[in-house]
Amino acid sequence: MIVAYVYNSLFREDETIDAQYNLSKTPVAPSETLDYMEEDPSSSHMSADAIPVGSRPIIRYEHCGAVLKHWKQDGHNVNVYIPTKDLKGLKDRGLLGAWWVDGSVLPKTKTFRCSVLSCTRPKCIKQTQPKLSAAVTRVVRAKGPYSLMLTIPRLTDGEVKIAFKVAENVAKHLHGLDGVSCWGTWAVVECHQSGVTQKAAQQAIRRGKRKGYPYHVHAIIPVSLDSCDSVALNVEANTYLRAQADQLIYGGSLPGSLPMVDAEQEIAAIAHGQQEESAPYASIIHVDDLAQQLGKDDYLYDYQTKGMVPEKGRRSDNSAARFKRHLEVNRLLGGNTPWYRASTVQKGNKSFFDVGDFLDSEDSKYRGLVHDNNKRRQMRFVVSASYEGITAEYKVTGRDFHRYPTLSAEQAREAIYKQEHQRLLDQCIAEYHRRQGFPAP
Repeated sequence: MIVAYVYNSLFREDETIDAQYNLSKTPVAPSETLDYMEEDPSSSHMSADAIPVGSRPIIRYEHCGAVLKHWKQDGHNVNVYIPTKDLKGLKDRGLLGAWWVDGSVLPKTKTFRCSVLSCTRPKCIKQTQPKLSAAVTRVVRAKGPYSLMLTIPRLTDGEVKIAFKVAENVAKHLHGLDGVSCWGTWAVVECHQSGVTQKAAQQAIRRGKRKGYPYHVHAIIPVSLDSCDSVALNVEANTYLRAQADQLIYGGSLPGSLPMVDAEQEIAAIAHGQQEESAPYASIIHVDDLAQQLGKDDYLYDYQTKGMVPEKGRRSDNSAARFKRHLEVNRLLGGNTPWYRASTVQKGNKSFFDVGDFLDSEDSKYRGLVHDNNKRRQMRFVVSASYEGITAEYKVTGRDFHRYPTLSAEQAREAIYKQEHQRLLDQCIAEYHRRQGFPAP
């Protein structure tokens, strides 16, 4: 007899994105993710007769607790509420009814995260950064598994958009080589120290010295290799990148770095600070190797999105100013999104984040991918198989879902169950044969 079951459970709160990034537990705005009933003041439980004297009405319940008052402030939801953890105790003491709370109970007032992608409030933006990093990671797993990472340094305002064009040209050039398939280009802009403010950036540009120019572009190109060697591709990528960057941007203004003769030697010199002049360069790495280097399986492109992370020791207002500046410089890319720009190489694909057929809605592919990533993190279950009294089981975690980057969370869950159940069943049968003294199948 063969028995199999699946037990499904959610991540604990300390295993969400907030905990993985050591973020504050900022509640999500009610209008963003929750379905709740906005109470009608004319209904019976909201009428004056239903509320004891000296008590305050509850307008609705949310995951944060019992909400007494709500308003919008700078696009953010603000709630005056009684925390969920306090409700039972208040009810037991007779201080809380179904739709009222005693006036002696002091509520909390809190500003909640918004759903505006371009918001620069620190508590809002630091939730956007891991979502973006995870989305890019998922694309590389689905369309790679290699990522070609480009850095194009020392740019002016007007050269940022050209740098993105250079990165696109690299992707198109490599895509035309035998045994190479490039999915597209995703890029962000960062400031050098000389570009921390717009005024400082313009002063650096007016000095006319390329090594002091304020911006650099990070680009990621997901690459699939068939017959081409990754080392050979890396050399070709660097050679073509340098030629394109020199032609369209630098014009030979980086002495000693263009044209590049030895890619590995120059990249090593840059990495060890032995080369004074910054230079554009490319490096290719398998996503699994990158995960091993970083010691984690997800959020592998935090380095490229680090401009969206508060610096340690910075005050909130300083972080907000930094985020606003990061938003300003990324708008120089000329894309339709505030924090990055992306495009695809292959015709018929409009979104860089279109990793599978399950993203079939006309809504944002990025938003759909983020939603599916969140669902994957909430899926943990146990697969069990038995044969002739021998049972084996396996606990499935979010790591297992990385095997199926092109499937939806539900589709991946089904595929994982089938694969693991068969594997466990084979183990049970093999163990039964061993105990019976049968030869191995």
